[in-house]
Amino acid sequence: MKKILFSSLVIVLFGCSFIEETEEVISSNLNSEKTSEAKTTKNNTLDLPTATSIPPTATSIPPTATSIPPTATSIPPTATSIPPTATSIPPTATPIPPIASRIQYPRNNNVIINLSKYNDEDILSWENLSYKKINSNENTAIFSFIYPVGKSLDRESKVSGRYVNEHEVLLNEEEISHILNNMNIWMQNNSNKCTERTLEPNIVLSDFEDLIRRGADLSTQLAECRNLRIIAIAIPEESGLNFIKNDFKNTFIHEFYHAQQNDLDQCNIVGEFSKSNSIWFVEGGAHYFSTTILAEESNKNKESEILKTAYEVKDLSEDELIGQPDKWGASALLLMTKLKMLSESSIMDSTLFDNCARENKFDKNSKEILHVKKHWNSIKIQNGVYSFNKEALDFK
Repeated sequence: MKKILFSSLVIVLFGCSFIEETEEVISSNLNSEKTSEAKTTKNNTLDLPTATSIPPTATSIPPTATSIPPTATSIPPTATSIPPTATSIPPTATPIPPIASRIQYPRNNNVIINLSKYNDEDILSWENLSYKKINSNENTAIFSFIYPVGKSLDRESKVSGRYVNEHEVLLNEEEISHILNNMNIWMQNNSNKCTERTLEPNIVLSDFEDLIRRGADLSTQLAECRNLRIIAIAIPEESGLNFIKNDFKNTFIHEFYHAQQNDLDQCNIVGEFSKSNSIWFVEGGAHYFSTTILAEESNKNKESEILKTAYEVKDLSEDELIGQPDKWGASALLLMTKLKMLSESSIMDSTLFDNCARENKFDKNSKEILHVKKHWNSIKIQNGVYSFNKEALDFK
């Protein structure tokens, strides 16, 4: 898994995109060696909408909206980007209708654009399963897009304050426009959800276009506002995400959980950020959630599965663990449930992330948290089952 500079995490958290940085951890972790599992044949031709513009009956677009002329019935292949003037689409504009299952609306405010080889119905079922387990009182609007990228170009670039690995770009102009135009309409339709700050669609679109055109290996959730989230998942052709369906499923569910964590950018952190609970609570919670769902579906021991991934990193140095907050964080949260410091239900329904509990309720300097951070890696294996050692469970 690609490591990231911890100082970058500090900047991004306060820039309202904390998760997009830490999610690079998840993305690169899944860029593992090809397994012996049979590879799924890649669809070279994507079944895209033949009409990717707002239908002619959508007369609410004013004649001055130069980005999509009133007479235009499709987005021309040469439309390489959404110009700054493409903000005139009113909030009442009707989203581009789904054609050939390339775009889905699982709920009123949610959009999923799937340009990968994976089945649309599978992705919708994973989202619905996750949604049912999470406390959804916030009615968050989520825009998700999934896309393939080619081979790594072995270079990094900085986009909007973050470093990304560049890959061969596999999307064509129609596909890129399809993503960006639908994202634009979704933001306009849901702009009223940004009550705590002003939404800036042009900046968001420009950043994502740049990332897409660089073949960025994104695996991220971006909180544009408390109740407005964007999920982006790239699938590099040489990664585990491309060869192992469960790896991709785990990543999608992990990111969807992030989109339901309510206080990601409203949580005030007192003191040194590196000593706070935020990174390992946030990443650990998502890993705990996704690992539990996959374990339950395959009738595996969920606690053993969580500790199995923690066991893989238990001997890393403190500096190396900065890049693995999901694995050791999930183990730490599991230990907290075993010691009755928190309930498993609060992790699974994401209420653990209400009211900044990770900082306000759980003191980073308390003996409880210090014990958990010391013993999350006190793990043993017996008959193929992973569990905590006695010293981890002995706390008074």
